[in-house]
Amino acid sequence: MSFRNLVWSLHKYISYFMFAQIFLWIVGGVLFATIPFESLVKGNVYVEKPKAVAIPNATHIFASHANLQSLQSHTTAQGVAIQARQLDGSSAWFDVQGQVMQAASEGQIRQFSQQIYQAQDPLTHVNWLTETPPKWLGLVDEIGGMSGIWQAQFEDGVRLYFTDVGKFITVRTDYWLWYDALWRLHIMDYSNGEDFNNWLLRIISWLGLIFVLTGLVLSFNAFKRTMKKMQRKNR
Repeated sequence: MSFRNLVWSLHKYISYFMFAQIFLWIVGGVLFATIPFESLVKGNVYVEKPKAVAIPNATHIFASHANLQSLQSHTTAQGVAIQARQLDGSSAWFDVQGQVMQAASEGQIRQFSQQIYQAQDPLTHVNWLTETPPKWLGLVDEIGGMSGIWQAQFEDGVRLYFTDVGKFITVRTDYWLWYDALWRLHIMDYSNGEDFNNWLLRIISWLGLIFVLTGLVLSFNAFKRTMKKMQRKNR
């Protein structure tokens, strides 16, 4: 096999592997550069996140519960709540009187979600998620594997998530789903979408380099043949 035929064969067969991934890289790049990240992808335009509140006098909580590491107050569907982090990493929730908080009701979640939602679409339903929903397109888990949380969904597809006591967790939109899915496809990490040094991406990157180099060699050879033909015609 001649050098030219070898280069042509490499270029052709690598192109079969590279076409789909290059297409995904281009589509992902266009989406990443076009859709506003903070407002639409992260959903900041749809929700006004509850503001932090000053911690009320909570010495009685420290006095009555051992092994507490820190206290942090939050505005929740049940009003001001105090999150007590324990030394073992777990958390307990108290109201301002120091009483252990119970789970928020559906009505409280419904009212709170409508308060922090900034668009005009009506709330369609509130769900208590006992299990983690299946991954979208088999790739995207929009709540990070969590269960035992509240979901409030609006007519425009915006979804708000809350803990059992009613603390706001996050907002998710269809923009976020597409962005996260294309990001995973872009870096070829189909598990957690964070490892952009994975072995599959490295292999495809090297194949892409070989694809470009063989294409340059073929283009150079084609250019030389064209020049030779033009020289023959001019004689």
